[in-house]
Amino acid sequence: MLAIGPQVFDQCGRFLPCRQDAEEAAQDALMRVATNIGRFDGAAQLVAVRRGG
Repeated sequence: MLAIGPQVFDQCGRFLPCRQDAEEAAQDALMRVATNIGRFDGAAQLVAVRRGG
């Protein structure tokens, strides 16, 4: 999570100009990644999986 956290926050910040909204969206996205990490089979990069969500 630490490796992709800044990327997720940057992406959220592009769509949500309010910093607090971007932080909340990034946190929600990272929670979804953490919750579903068991479904990740390594066939794609985690960043690509995040985009497909």
